[in-house]
Amino acid sequence: MKKKNNKIEINKVIHFLKKDLPVFYTQTEKFDKNEGKKLSSTWADYIRLNLEHGPLDMNGIKEFMQSLKKYNKDKKNFIYSTVIAELPFRVDSKNNVDANAWIINQLLACGIHGFLLCHAESHEGVLRVAQHMTYAFNKFRFKSKSFEGLRGHGGQKSGAEMWGLDETTYLDKASIWPLFKSGELLLGVKIENLKAFKNYKKVLSVPGISFAEWGPGDMGMALGYREKHDPPYPKKMLYIKKQIQKECKKKSIYFLNAVYSKKEMLTNLDEGVKFMRIPDSDKAGLLANFGRKKWLKQSN
Repeated sequence: MKKKNNKIEINKVIHFLKKDLPVFYTQTEKFDKNEGKKLSSTWADYIRLNLEHGPLDMNGIKEFMQSLKKYNKDKKNFIYSTVIAELPFRVDSKNNVDANAWIINQLLACGIHGFLLCHAESHEGVLRVAQHMTYAFNKFRFKSKSFEGLRGHGGQKSGAEMWGLDETTYLDKASIWPLFKSGELLLGVKIENLKAFKNYKKVLSVPGISFAEWGPGDMGMALGYREKHDPPYPKKMLYIKKQIQKECKKKSIYFLNAVYSKKEMLTNLDEGVKFMRIPDSDKAGLLANFGRKKWLKQSN
């Protein structure tokens, strides 16, 4: 039996964050072999699977992931590009998460690297996602209580194969970072409506969250604006963004923000923003490359 290479980097985003580097993403809701091949040479540091409004096609996602790995252009350093999936349900309660936990299990078995939780209104719901991402032999503490993982046996075979690891090593690495030091999974939240904002301090206190964003499109709608996804933003929205960003800094959580110009890129870098989205129209990632060069220059 061929020995697995347990030295190769699994999660490019974690690798870069440990080096204090910003990360940029591209996104897709096309799940097939061709899209995997196309994005195997992406300029982005990670790929977001748009499952909130895109199709929940598990067979398509599996083919996408296998193709992403097969045609990966950076095999010497990374198994394939980091992939973070939006979960296609509202994280408004523990019960809702439990009812949809099969999606978490199947996506992890496909070899993805974490989740972004839309409409993260309930800290109990976010905590439940963290439990479903954690194997049952692991525990973590929250508010003086111990919580056991809920992920069970079975998915480690396909997950390990995708990550190029033996199953024993996969079981160790398939945990949430930085909650578990050896972890390779990321957990992010969207504070994107008024109920989520009302509870944002509780939500952001859940252990395991590594990044958060404020979801201006949905937040704008919650405040009565038909279309305020892109700047300029009203004062109410900017206030909410500032409060969430401040809490993220307090909790040592990375703040995710969109960037539409070089000026906004420089502002983000000055504010220490590490997760960034650039316009879909920037197909070559030119703004991301500009940000990388500026960050390296100002950090040297």
